Amino acid sequence: MDSGILTVSQINKYLFYKIDADANLKSKLVKGEVSNCRYHEKTGCIFFTLKDSESSIKAIMYRSAAEKLKAKIEDGMSVIVVASVTLYERDGNCQLSVMDIQPIGEGKINAEFERLKKKLCDEGLCSEERKRPLPEFPKKIGLITARGSAAEKDVLSTLETRYPIGEIVIFPVLVQGENAPLSIKDGIVCASKSDCDVLILARGGGSNEDLSCFNTEIVARAVAEASIPIITAIGHEIDTTLVDYVSDKRAATPTAAAQIVAPDKKRLFDILQNGMNMLYNYTLENISSCERKYSNVSNNFALLGIDKKLVLNEEKLRLSEYKLSKITSDKINYLSSLIETKEAEFKQLDPMLILARGYSVVTKDAKIVSSSDNLSIGDTVEVKLGKGKFIAKITEIGE
Repeated sequence: MDSGILTVSQINKYLFYKIDADANLKSKLVKGEVSNCRYHEKTGCIFFTLKDSESSIKAIMYRSAAEKLKAKIEDGMSVIVVASVTLYERDGNCQLSVMDIQPIGEGKINAEFERLKKKLCDEGLCSEERKRPLPEFPKKIGLITARGSAAEKDVLSTLETRYPIGEIVIFPVLVQGENAPLSIKDGIVCASKSDCDVLILARGGGSNEDLSCFNTEIVARAVAEASIPIITAIGHEIDTTLVDYVSDKRAATPTAAAQIVAPDKKRLFDILQNGMNMLYNYTLENISSCERKYSNVSNNFALLGIDKKLVLNEEKLRLSEYKLSKITSDKINYLSSLIETKEAEFKQLDPMLILARGYSVVTKDAKIVSSSDNLSIGDTVEVKLGKGKFIAKITEIGE
């Protein structure tokens, strides 16, 4: 290599040839545990991570070798692979090119997960009987997650759209790394002391290693001991962590957790309308009941021939009917006014009103762009106005 300035491509190419020429890195037996295993249907390749208690390395098994496997490889397996170390030149990442895989039993990490799960279940912490119902209309919702994360944005945007009258309190924690378990536990303890009606513990997708803090006993016990009903929403839909077994409710994603905890505003309107209908019907029934009583009393007085008492009680009955009618009318007017007020509040939150005042909404790949950090030169975005929309291409990005 020259002593001058090098390009990244030159460095990667040099490393590729060095590794490829090293006989010590060819056809070696490597022991480890399988994680993040993925079968690629189109190419026939198997992608996975091989790890031990201290390190991990990416691995790939091409179709020609994968077709000869006698057993399916899955996460948590402890295996010995025959592999050569190679460099993926484009990204500069070392990986194992695997020729054969021999399972040797259950992996330590998976075994530890099952041990902890059984321990918690034996203590009754995973039983359905101890899971608490979620409040139907929470006034205050606590969100335990990393500040500025995708999970935080997904939950907040969903709650703002579905349930704008709910107050949201964020308890920021670390959701990855060595210090994450203690940080999450402290966040749950702090949230449990608040006046929130329900809590959401959320993290976006990631590898099994990224989600490992949610498989620790300290975090699982903190979730189980939370004094407020708690929903866990960790990773993608296919991910299940230890905390999901001890929480009051598991959601497939952070967005799904927000949808579970908050009723849609349309449903609130429906409930108010149903309440008015019930009150109206109840009032009509009371009026009918009074009319029946009046009719019975009138008939009895007529049979007794007590005309003066009949006239007197007719006046009392009319007065009672008037009072009942006025009370009912006032109640209906009050509820109607309340509904109109709430409806006006909801309309003020309508994004279309904001757009009509000259603002616009920019989306990229159907997601709202809230910062120029999320854009790149050449990106295509959709700009929605108060009336109509247009497509634009990013040619310059500023602060």
